[in-house]
Amino acid sequence: MKFSLRQLSIFCAIAEQGNVTQAAAKLFLSQSAVSMALAELENQLNKSLFTRKAKKLLLTDAGELALSKAQNLLRQAEEFEDTLKTKAGVLSGKLKIGASTTIGNYLLPALIANFMQRYPKVNIELEINNSHYIINQLQKMNLDVGFIEGKCDANDLEQNIWQQDELILVTGGKHPFAKKKRLSIKDLQTANWVLREKGSGTRSIFEATMAKALSPLDVKLTLPSTEAIKQVLLSGNYVSCLSSHVVQQELQNKSLVRLKVGKLICQRDLLLLTHRDKYHSLLLNKFLEFVS
Repeated sequence: MKFSLRQLSIFCAIAEQGNVTQAAAKLFLSQSAVSMALAELENQLNKSLFTRKAKKLLLTDAGELALSKAQNLLRQAEEFEDTLKTKAGVLSGKLKIGASTTIGNYLLPALIANFMQRYPKVNIELEINNSHYIINQLQKMNLDVGFIEGKCDANDLEQNIWQQDELILVTGGKHPFAKKKRLSIKDLQTANWVLREKGSGTRSIFEATMAKALSPLDVKLTLPSTEAIKQVLLSGNYVSCLSSHVVQQELQNKSLVRLKVGKLICQRDLLLLTHRDKYHSLLLNKFLEFVS
């Protein structure tokens, strides 16, 4: 059996786009060339890799199995090429990292900058989104490694505790709660809450550990970014639950105030995730070693 890296690349592009025309545009090839390459690959494997539903191509069971293997082969070929192009001992290549909002905006940038200072031939792409999205992209093998807040129930992902974090209750310095040394659960039940969107690690942990104690909970405003929440808190009308990492500066200058409520404390694990079947390149292993 003989198949080319070009065929595998085309197969992966079609799987990602779900459409031959879009895959052809992404690869700067003609639609007929892409269709022919897929037909040749399926003929060589004696398997149908896609089934058509409406106007979208969906992977068959054989296609699902072939996709992860094809992606790994392409990554190994890429690393092989990078090795030949660079001097011995010089680390190079591309790394795709996914991170949930808190980690991606506040913890990873400095680590990535330091890593690239040590290995200047490396190219890194950081994608920041909520935890649910990062898990999904890792499962599709569109990312090399992911960092999330909260739980991960995906059995196909390897999970390791990376760091620990504390979720704290905060409000603006102008809020009446800011003047109180300690609050009761009843106080918080009367508050106007602003929280992250469903799917974010912070929101999930909050709902799992705190929301029951605070029920009924009046969530007045849902926002997709921590920075947006902090701006709303400065108005003095809202209360939120955020990572201690993201409000250090505001707590120091007292524009935001940490609220104390008995023993209502929420510790959480920050997780490092990789796909169990994904090929670990030298670059990926070096990065994992660096951030551990």
